[in-house]
Amino acid sequence: MNRDLTFESILKRDNNWTLFKELYKNRLSKNVIHEVEKMLNCCSKDCGFATFICPHCGQTKTFPFSCKSKLCSRCGKKHTDIWAHTLSEKLLNCDHRHIILTISDKLWNFFINRPDRQKLLLDSAAKIINEIFSLKQKLTLGIILVLHPFGDDLKSNFHVHALVSCGGLNAKRSQFIDVNFIPYDKLRNKWQYLILTALRDLYAHDEHSLNPTINWCFKYLKNGFCVFADSIVKGSKKHVLRYIARYTRHPPISTRRITNYDGSYVTQRKIFSPASLQNFLMPPFTGLIH
Repeated sequence: MNRDLTFESILKRDNNWTLFKELYKNRLSKNVIHEVEKMLNCCSKDCGFATFICPHCGQTKTFPFSCKSKLCSRCGKKHTDIWAHTLSEKLLNCDHRHIILTISDKLWNFFINRPDRQKLLLDSAAKIINEIFSLKQKLTLGIILVLHPFGDDLKSNFHVHALVSCGGLNAKRSQFIDVNFIPYDKLRNKWQYLILTALRDLYAHDEHSLNPTINWCFKYLKNGFCVFADSIVKGSKKHVLRYIARYTRHPPISTRRITNYDGSYVTQRKIFSPASLQNFLMPPFTGLIH
């Protein structure tokens, strides 16, 4: 592994980030630009600095601040620690279930660069989980939702990770009720129905209507969208947070996997798509990473 070859160094070389940003300036979100440029300025005086002066000899020492961006290989752990500490104060002290809610690959393209549709996935996930866990009685659950726009191969693959408390408070919030059974068939079908009908209602008048794809999903995916809900996370809050952090706080490209960059192509240990960055920054992009 070349420790000097990082995601940050590749964007800095050959003016890559400036060229990329200029090429897609009308399609990059402000948040993406902000996080990337924070990372590129990490430990430079652009991020601010502290200067210490010895009162005896007058010698000065300047320490630039780190960027604390979630993308930065230098600051990623610190960002995760802050996130974990904040979340630990809200997490219920009980077992949790890890649920993965997927959608048909025919819908993936409709969610790329569409924050409104991506929010719909999260809102629908929260709604369906509450409905399924509250079939017998109304419960208040603890739910953490994270949207992933890509899979392990870094191709488009929109799905929602949910960490759900194995139970919740009753209507009077006076008792915690355990819930360990999930009706998978009902969860799969309700999840599919909720997503497809929400898309049909909200975007029926789009110039690129979703109706043909929605109709296809209803016709051929009789068992609903795929849902994985077997994983039970037991243990302390610290263990639960460590578990979910693996899915939510990792960088888009692992430095450990990058083996070479020749000015046009990036090589990693694991084979991946020519559009490896497109789900993280901006699809489609074929000039920098192959």
